[in-house]
Amino acid sequence: MIFFILEALARRPEMLPVVLLAYLGGLVLAFTLHELAHAVVASWLGDPTPRGYGRLTLNPLAHLDPIGLILILLAGFGWAKPVPFNPARLRGGPRLGSGLVAVAGPAMNLLLALLFALPVRAGLVGFSGGLPASYADLEGIGQFLCTANISLNVLLAVFNLLPIAPLDGFRLAVALAPRELAATLLRFEPYGMVVLFGLFALGYVFRIDVFGSTIGPVISGTTRVLVGI
Repeated sequence: MIFFILEALARRPEMLPVVLLAYLGGLVLAFTLHELAHAVVASWLGDPTPRGYGRLTLNPLAHLDPIGLILILLAGFGWAKPVPFNPARLRGGPRLGSGLVAVAGPAMNLLLALLFALPVRAGLVGFSGGLPASYADLEGIGQFLCTANISLNVLLAVFNLLPIAPLDGFRLAVALAPRELAATLLRFEPYGMVVLFGLFALGYVFRIDVFGSTIGPVISGTTRVLVGI
């Protein structure tokens, strides 16, 4: 992501505020509402833990991890502060409740992507990552902001649904799997971060783009459905 931003700014440095608003602002919004969705669903299911930790708030400072935010800008992989919750206090049981809490984050990102896609579907702006011609080009600015936020939120939603701990998809897979398979999955949970970093290392060191070849088509397909192209 940082390379795209730097390349764009090398051509049009005067557009720095627009680029920061689109990408840095978009990430702050996406991460904040993603984590807030986890907290809201956990609270709705009867667990007071997120409220006790001050996570039922729109304040980004309660949800953002500075290192995770910097890393996603630099390396395309980062994180926010996980929302603490107690599975034993969730209505519906620990497995089902945890699955509902987990899926709330990606669902929020898809909702955000849909909201930013509405002006595209309505024909008010196009879908393109090109920088606006100038600050007087309000349609171009709107197009750039919508495109960036659609792309960011679809990426976060699809990536987080991967069934690898500590991503939301792992907790969802445990909730949906038969009990014996769920127990087997939970035994692999401590190694999830090693697997994730290993997959990213394959891309950076050996140029084996595991994520691009697996979730790339899902991301592009989801984006096309949202914007209607």
